[in-house]
Amino acid sequence: MTMAGQAAIAIENARLYENLRSISHRYQNLHQFNESILNSASIGIYAVDADLVITSWNRKMDDLSGVSEEEALGRKLFSLFPSLDAEGFGERVRRVLHTGQPERLRLTHRNLKGELRFQKRRLTPLLEKGETVGVVVLVEDVTEFRQLLEQTIQGEKLAEVGRLSAALAHEINNPLAVIIYAAQLLLREEELSGFQRELADRVESEAERLKTLTGSLLSFSRTTEMRRREIDLNEVLRDVLRLIRFESSRKGILLEEVFGEIPAILADANRLKQVFINLAMNALQALSGGGTLRVATEAGASGKSVRVFFTDNGPGIPRELQEKIFEPFFTTKKEGEGTGLGLYICRNIVMEHEGKMTLESSPGRGTRFCLEFPVA
Repeated sequence: MTMAGQAAIAIENARLYENLRSISHRYQNLHQFNESILNSASIGIYAVDADLVITSWNRKMDDLSGVSEEEALGRKLFSLFPSLDAEGFGERVRRVLHTGQPERLRLTHRNLKGELRFQKRRLTPLLEKGETVGVVVLVEDVTEFRQLLEQTIQGEKLAEVGRLSAALAHEINNPLAVIIYAAQLLLREEELSGFQRELADRVESEAERLKTLTGSLLSFSRTTEMRRREIDLNEVLRDVLRLIRFESSRKGILLEEVFGEIPAILADANRLKQVFINLAMNALQALSGGGTLRVATEAGASGKSVRVFFTDNGPGIPRELQEKIFEPFFTTKKEGEGTGLGLYICRNIVMEHEGKMTLESSPGRGTRFCLEFPVA
């Protein structure tokens, strides 16, 4: 080969190499551009091949699933998320691979972070030369929208409960006033025995408590001003425990009082009694076969708060129900035995007092409610 031929070949090789480098550079830029689009999307996007191996995974999927791109790529979809296959999603993916037709579905799914998510999914066939070689999955998370919708529905329910409660409370208050007046007249009789006087006193106190409860029903339909004053929580709790002692004794439940030295708090005693009675009665129902209810108070470590504990050694509350227990209308009781509003109202009353209400429970190990209030 002549020198001129060799030079021509060298020049052509150089040109081809430069073209290859340019094409490679453009491909790299295009790949980065596509990755940028995928990762900027507000919905989750991923792809699987015909063997259901994950081949693409955008950043939004990291948030939705709790799995990073590095952890997902190269893994089989249903070995990574076995619950998806059990929920019927696997059948839909395989059908798209088989038919080449897109699919849409709604899915309730618990991701690897343990979060319950509500999602819309669209499955599109991934084509190569007219053949389906995989599936692209678009995941739109609608959990927040679903929660907002449920809150709106609950708000409408509460508004209706408010209207019904107002009417009911007025109907109950009239005979209550007669009962209270009659009990007060009985207590003026000097001939009453000690036992009869105790019964009349209990009738009056229970009727007064019921009157307070009907007042709380009215709070659904109108805002009532709290009557705050400095109170001793220990004394309020003693009053409550006196009211439930007969019921606890009848059920063979031991009541323990462990009251510490605590500062006064600024609160509406009647509203807090409603909270404490509700918690105590819930515990007595949980301990229907006997057990112990421990009511305790202590000053906070900083000296700026007071804590109240209601602890029972009953069956406990399953973890999946603990997230819902303060929601309105949620109840585990039989139909007709509860409205599902008790703990919802309790927490609202505690929050009105700038307090906190928390729950700790383990199945088989009992339940503890902790209420914390700022000192006066």
